[in-house]
Amino acid sequence: MTARRAGGRSSGLTTVVALAFAWLFVSTLWIVATDQAQYQWDFNTYFLAGKAFAAGDDPYLLASLQKQASQPIDKPFLYPPLTLHVFAAMASMPREAAYTLWLLAKLAMLAGLLWIWHRDLVDLRPAVLTVPFMVLAFNSTLLWDLEAGNVAIFEQFILWCGFAALFRGRNWEFAICVALAAQFKLMPQVLSIALLLVAPARGLKPFLASWAIFGSSLALGALMHPALTAEFFRAAAAVDERGHHTPCLLSLIRDVFDHARGSAAGTSSKTALVVYGLFALAICWRTAEVVLRRHVQERPLPPRFIAALLCIGFAVAAPRFKSYAYVQLLGPALYVLTLPVGSGTPLVDLALICAVFPGIYNPMPAHFLLEVFHDYFPWIAAVILWLRAVGFARTSEPQGEPAASGAGELPGA
Repeated sequence: MTARRAGGRSSGLTTVVALAFAWLFVSTLWIVATDQAQYQWDFNTYFLAGKAFAAGDDPYLLASLQKQASQPIDKPFLYPPLTLHVFAAMASMPREAAYTLWLLAKLAMLAGLLWIWHRDLVDLRPAVLTVPFMVLAFNSTLLWDLEAGNVAIFEQFILWCGFAALFRGRNWEFAICVALAAQFKLMPQVLSIALLLVAPARGLKPFLASWAIFGSSLALGALMHPALTAEFFRAAAAVDERGHHTPCLLSLIRDVFDHARGSAAGTSSKTALVVYGLFALAICWRTAEVVLRRHVQERPLPPRFIAALLCIGFAVAAPRFKSYAYVQLLGPALYVLTLPVGSGTPLVDLALICAVFPGIYNPMPAHFLLEVFHDYFPWIAAVILWLRAVGFARTSEPQGEPAASGAGELPGA
C-alpha cells in the first residue's frame, strides 16, 4: 500500500512538473506566433534575402535587405547562394503567411525530431525531469530557436533521419542526409565521419559520396552565382560573434585573448585562431581515437553512442555555434546522462545543464571570469557531457544496443 501511494505521488509530481513546463513552452510559442514584428528574426533575414535575390540585388549586403524591409535590419544573410532559391520561393508569399508557415513547419520538424530521438536514442516519456530538461537545457536553447526562427530544427531533423538510417545499416541514406543537412551551415558535413567510426569497413564509399554531393552543391552554386559565392565567403569570414548569443570555443578563446591584451572585442590576433585550431584538433582527435580504439580491441561501441558523442564533440569544437544550435544536443545529452559512468549521480550534471543564470553584475576582480561562465555556460555544459561520454567509452563495456523507446526513466526520476 505504501509503495502504491509513493508511486501515485511520483506519477502525480511527474504530471504536474511536465504540465508546468509544457505551459511555458506553449506560452512562448503563442507569443512568437502572435508578435510577428518582434520574433523569428532569422526568418525575417531569410525572407528579405529571398526578396532581394528575386529583385536582382546582393542579399549579402545589409543595404539590399534594408531596401526590402519596413524596419531597421542588423542581421546579415550568411548561407550559400543555392539556398537563396528556397528563400526566394518563400518570399513570393505574403510575409504573414510565410511567417506562420515557417513556424508550423518548424513545429512539425521538432515533433519528428523528438519522435526519432524517442524511438532510436533515448526514452522521452515524461519522467519528472525530461520536460524541464527540454525547456531549460543549454540556456533554453529550444526556446531560443523558436524565438529566432532559425533553420536549426530543419537541419537537425534531416541529420537525425540520417542517423536513424545509419543505426539500421543504411549507410548511403545517412550519407545523403548529412550532405543535405549541411547545405545551409556547411559545418555539419563533418558529421559524415560517423560512417567511418560506426562501420569502418563499409563506410568509406558512402563517406566519399557524401563529400562528393556536398562539394558538388558548392560547385554548382559557384557556377550559377560566382559573384554571390564570393560575397558569401566574404560575409562568412567577417563574422565575429561572441558571448551568450554564440557560446562556442572560438568565441571564448577570442574573448580571453582580448581581455588579456586589454583590447576591444573583434581585435583578437591570429594567435587566437591558432590556439583554437589546436584545441579543436585535440577534441576531434580524442573523439575519433576513443571510438576507433574500441574497434581495434574488437569491443565496438553502439552506433547510438557514437552518434551522441559526435554531436556533442561537434558542439564543443565548432568555430561558430549559436545559442539555438544547442538544440542538436538535447537528445544526445539525455542519452549520455543515462550512461552509468563512475559512482556519481547524473543528476549533478543534469542540474548543472538545466540551471538558468541571471545576468551578472559584480564589482569583484573576478568579474570577467563570472561573465565568461555566464555567457559560455552552454558550451561548458557540452564539455562536461563530452568528458562524461569519453569516460564511458574508455572504461565501460558495451552491452548491446541501449533501448530507446521503452527504456527506463532518467536516473533519479
